[in-house]
Amino acid sequence: MDIKLIIRSINSYADGLRIFNDLELPASVEVREGMKQATTFTITYPEDICDGDFKKIAQKVFDPFSELEIWVVIDDKEYCLVRGLVQGQQIKFAQGGEGSQLVITGADNSIRFGWVSEKKNWGPRIDREEIMAILGSTRVTKDKKEISVNNYEFDEYHIMGKKYQAGGQEIIDKPVESDEHRDEKSVAVPDPVAEEDFLSFTSDMLQSQDDLAFLKSLADQKGMHFWISYEGDKEIVHFEKIPLWQISKRELMCPDAITLHMNKEFSDIDEFSISWDCDRPTSVSSEVTNRKTGEASKNKIAKAEQSKLGNVLLSDMSGYVIEAFHSIPAGDEKEANERTNAALNEAEWFIKASCSTNYEKLCKNESIQSGNFTHVFHAHKLVNIDGIGSRHRGTYLISGVTHSISAGSYKVQLELMRNAWVDPSGEFDVSEEEPAAENAAQQDVTEPA
Repeated sequence: MDIKLIIRSINSYADGLRIFNDLELPASVEVREGMKQATTFTITYPEDICDGDFKKIAQKVFDPFSELEIWVVIDDKEYCLVRGLVQGQQIKFAQGGEGSQLVITGADNSIRFGWVSEKKNWGPRIDREEIMAILGSTRVTKDKKEISVNNYEFDEYHIMGKKYQAGGQEIIDKPVESDEHRDEKSVAVPDPVAEEDFLSFTSDMLQSQDDLAFLKSLADQKGMHFWISYEGDKEIVHFEKIPLWQISKRELMCPDAITLHMNKEFSDIDEFSISWDCDRPTSVSSEVTNRKTGEASKNKIAKAEQSKLGNVLLSDMSGYVIEAFHSIPAGDEKEANERTNAALNEAEWFIKASCSTNYEKLCKNESIQSGNFTHVFHAHKLVNIDGIGSRHRGTYLISGVTHSISAGSYKVQLELMRNAWVDPSGEFDVSEEEPAAENAAQQDVTEPA
């Protein structure tokens, strides 16, 4: 196994041209991904006096808001971990120069949306085109003039179940070919990702904060997420629900996710920690106040709508129903249901776990190798854990990843969560005899970003 690190500076020009330059390799790099937050990076360089000055500290490529990208190369295949902007430095000067240190910190390009603040009435519905207008590099004013917003364009936009190129043209995915080597009886049922063409509200949506805060507010209300991923050299911005996967009797683990093994002849992880918390809502009732009339009506949702990564829910195992009450200033029952479902979906992740591994071990065991590529872990993706007992083995959602790379070593710390555990003899939501035909297309949750 051969692991290399690449740090590149990016010079962007007004006509869209970008010039990339490889930089001197640092002593170490750490990239931290997490749900509902920007991906951050820390680059550490040793520093010393050269020709009477500290040369690295004075380099313009590390000036405020300079553009950098970090890649890892595993067996000659390159994977982008983050592309973003320098936000700060920590510098340590040592007497005589030797032992001095430069630490560069930054974050992905989602922070650009925090630079644009606006007061605007978006009306009672916000469609995909308007979401893309917020995410794009220009915005059309009331007098139909285009103004520059953040001088940055992403390569793709995945908005509410559909994909678009930078110019706005929709991307139509090719049908996924079936795997001839997979048992016909072994059918995975991914979570459906098709969504409505617009976000509907019965009252006007008023924006009075920066675009980043506004996007996160919309996502929270509708049960969506906002993040950036990478696929080859493409930088993709997402505003959509996280694709999950529905457990079935045929598949107790997601067949398209990486499987990490423990307590096997060749184990990938040495320690796996789990904690669960049962004192959380399993049902949500709400009092919906109509903004126009002031009248109140009651609404109740007893089960979160998202797919389960197990077949034993918190309410099943405890026998108790813990009901939370929300007072929602929504205009109608549909909007109230969306907000209540989003809150219940969030509360449902009662199992949290963590583990660490390294790519030397993973490549040796061939746990992450499939076809002609090696998998890289990312937040918002799924991973299987095997060898930890029947209850807790199975599929987890990756809520956070810390990539630590130095001198040929590549370690990852995974933070995981789950909304159910497994009883192999129990009941399943998906019928063994009649798999849902509309969900037959596979969601590839392990494609390296």
